[in-house]
Amino acid sequence: MILKIINFFFFLSIGLFSSHCLALKEDHTQPYHIVSETAVYNKNKHIAIFTGKAVATQGSRILTGDKIVLHLDRDNKHILKLISYGAPATYSMQTEKEEERLNAQADIINYEPPIALATLINHARVTQGADSIIGTHLTYDTNKEIIEANKKTEIIIQPEDVH
Repeated sequence: MILKIINFFFFLSIGLFSSHCLALKEDHTQPYHIVSETAVYNKNKHIAIFTGKAVATQGSRILTGDKIVLHLDRDNKHILKLISYGAPATYSMQTEKEEERLNAQADIINYEPPIALATLINHARVTQGADSIIGTHLTYDTNKEIIEANKKTEIIIQPEDVH
């Protein structure tokens, strides 16, 4: 019974946290800009590798890492996923409902634009203001507004200010 109550509050708190995490609507229509110290593009393998202080931006979204690997479709026209490796790799975006940016960090961040899915692997942390979710493996689906956490997870949700 206690485990069911803990699970209920865990998923309730995730729902409350994620409902404020919608990215700006116009972000997905913006072009990607990627800057790094070196870049290698292999048209036949549909892949580009950016190393050395790599930064990929799309609208308010910013993905950084020591290395970013970009995977393209067969026509090399659409980005299927970006994988950022770093110590830490970071991802941030401005959200619709909140003034404060949503910030994420992990050793590896796998972002898949076609399905709006970000997977944070190892030392994963998502914060917005004073609220945070910390775990080994976090997955955030921006379309469904769901954050899933595998293994041990810590969630900190601050009470709203009462004026």
